[in-house]
Formats: sequence, structure tokens, C-alpha cells
Amino acid sequence: MHRYDRQITLIGDENQKKLESSTVTIVGTGALGSACAELLGRAGIGNLRVIDDDIVHLSNLQRQHLFSESDIAKNKARIAAMKLKKINPTITITPIAERLTKENTGLLEGLIIDCTDNHKTRLLIDDYCKENDLLWIHGAAAGVNGQVLVVDKKTNYQKLHPTDKAERKASDVGILNTITTIIGSLQANEAIKILTGKQHEKKLVRVNVNTLKFDKIKV
Repeated sequence: MHRYDRQITLIGDENQKKLESSTVTIVGTGALGSACAELLGRAGIGNLRVIDDDIVHLSNLQRQHLFSESDIAKNKARIAAMKLKKINPTITITPIAERLTKENTGLLEGLIIDCTDNHKTRLLIDDYCKENDLLWIHGAAAGVNGQVLVVDKKTNYQKLHPTDKAERKASDVGILNTITTIIGSLQANEAIKILTGKQHEKKLVRVNVNTLKFDKIKV
């Protein structure tokens, strides 16, 4: 039996091979990043890169799937890579225990997925992808709300989010683990669509887990 039998039944052998030959860079391995990286690792992304300079804290364990109490005070990217390698030893996983800066944006390779909670980092990703004509997948969550947007060369992300003043941070408003899992899953889903040549979602998708309401907004 093949590791990807159920997936191949749905997407076919050729598309599975596309996933296995793809590179994805996930910036941030917290709640969104944990969910997204685990799903893509299980799906067979051949070259998975995870970037995060932060360490695991006790308060992370409520929503960050890849970590447990024994991981507290250890680097998130390294622990995530170790756990993912145990889940799927057939893929290449590269942990990068650095903060993304203007000087090291060359670390971004392949399809880039924004799983950070930092506005400045998102602007770095956007600038780099615009300069190199690359897609990136934005995700954010706080409280009971989250959003996902595939940013292409036609999308003016910085006009949509010019400052960080409107950002709601989980540390201030709290957060449910259900919303971060949903948003990370939607990011992984869009990544699989893009990597297998399917049409990605063009609109900003907003989710509220209290009302179970999904909105699509043209940007």
C-alpha cells in the first residue's frame, strides 16, 4: 500500500509527483504554521522549509499542534522539523532558526506561506515576492476570526494592510485553537491547489468560528 493512496485516488499520480517535486517555505511555525506544515508534510511536499527564531512556550501548547511540554524553551523550527520527519521520513525538511529580515529574504524559496503574526515580516515577504514574481499565501487569526489570501502580482497587499494598527493579536484578545487550525488548513489547501496547477481562490476569505460564517471579499 502506498503512503499517499487516498490522496492519489483524488488528485492522481501526476499531481502527487508535482507535490513531491515542490518546494514550500513556511514562515512562522506557531499555530498556523504547525497546522499548515503538518498537513503539507503528510501530503508529501518534497522540500519543506520552516523558518522561525522563536522558542516554544507553555501558552503555545493550546493551539500549536507540533509541540508538547518536553519542547518548551526549544526552537520551534527545529522541533517542528524533527516531528515532521518522524511523520513523513520520505520528504526533505529544512529548519531555519532565524528571524526573517531584509538581509536574509533569500531564504524564501518556492511557494511561500505566511504563518507569522508580524506585520513587518509580512511586508518583507510581500516585497520579496513582488520583486521575484512569486505567489505567497497570507494567513492570520485572532479571537474567533481568521483570514486567508493568495497574494499574486495583481494584489496590492500593502494597500489592503498599510499598517499594523488594525491587527488584533492573540496575546491581547485571546484565540481559539479551532480558528488557527482552520486557517492553517485553508492555507495548506490553497498550496496544494497551486502546486498541482489548479485555480487558487482569488478573493480574501474571512472566517468566524462562532457564527460559522465564511465571507469572500474581492480585493
